[in-house]
Amino acid sequence: MMTYKHLWKLSPHLYFVVVMVIILRWFWNGSIIANNQPVPHRSKQTQSKTLHPQPIFTINQIQELSGMVFASPKESWPQRQHIIRSTTWSIDIWMYDITYNRAKFELVKLLEQHIPMRVILEDKKYRSFGNSAVGSKLLLEHAGARVLSDGALWLGTNFVHAKTFVTPHRVLMQTANLTKWWFGTSREHYIYLTDPHIVEDMKRLFNADRSGKPLNKDTLHPNIVVCPLNCRGIIEWMISGARESIIIHNQYIQDPRIQQLLSTKQKSGITIQAIVANNEFTWHISKLLGTWSVSIVRSPYPHTKLLLIDERYLMISSINLSTNSMDNNRELGIIVTNPDAITYVKQTFADDQHKAIKQKSSTRAGSTK
Repeated sequence: MMTYKHLWKLSPHLYFVVVMVIILRWFWNGSIIANNQPVPHRSKQTQSKTLHPQPIFTINQIQELSGMVFASPKESWPQRQHIIRSTTWSIDIWMYDITYNRAKFELVKLLEQHIPMRVILEDKKYRSFGNSAVGSKLLLEHAGARVLSDGALWLGTNFVHAKTFVTPHRVLMQTANLTKWWFGTSREHYIYLTDPHIVEDMKRLFNADRSGKPLNKDTLHPNIVVCPLNCRGIIEWMISGARESIIIHNQYIQDPRIQQLLSTKQKSGITIQAIVANNEFTWHISKLLGTWSVSIVRSPYPHTKLLLIDERYLMISSINLSTNSMDNNRELGIIVTNPDAITYVKQTFADDQHKAIKQKSSTRAGSTK
């Protein structure tokens, strides 16, 4: 029987198409069955249990929230997930980059099925040449989508760096752009949420971003993280409030205030483990926290953006730990607390940390030749 691993070895492009189809169909067409039980929706009468008293930075109370997490590259969907019904819904998308032709093809196929689609697409790219948004915008608009490609100008931000899909009944947040890297070479994480309060607030936020009207951060669900509205306060609060451990899996740790907070927590006895990419900020954070705390991974490239505090609060987002990302971009993230999601990301972190050790050993061996 052919498995996803066999399919990947046979053809990475075919693998991407198959998994992309599963993602889109599952996300837009159905609910989830896990352990043969439907995922329950929280009623308006059911309030989430408070996990933390009102912290500094006037952040609202973080609530218990569950999400289903998975990762790429080369990982398939959990086998328990099944589509249980088909329907046609609208879809709203924030996306920094859509360059992979196969991803564009899947979006066009949705439009051909008359699924209403609105897109906020970044028309500028950091350190890139040309405007990759032009072709994507024209293609999607020709197929029937409503595309806003100057969202950053509209919002007054540097970049729209979010990567999120919203339908009437579910939200997909991811660290990945719709590029060839998506299921190819980079470490990415994705989280599905069906909580009705999260879905409703994400729809309100999208409508506000489309119209250019500001949205009061205090009206958002407290687990929703939005840059530059509330993300710095929430991230600094999470790090400051750590009592046992901090795990970071991120492309950058560049922001001076975040660096100082991490250094202070480490000196107070908090265990810090971080995986970062090899970039111009790596040397400083490695020197600050120590090479025993910071692992540099080359493959899979750490494009993900995770923050795990005390193995209890997990934030998955589009947010790099850089000043620009937190203070100047439109970024989106979510804080979840379900143990299965936390266990899952800890495992991918441990796997990549092990790869970092092997890559380091390989580099040293090569240097002696």
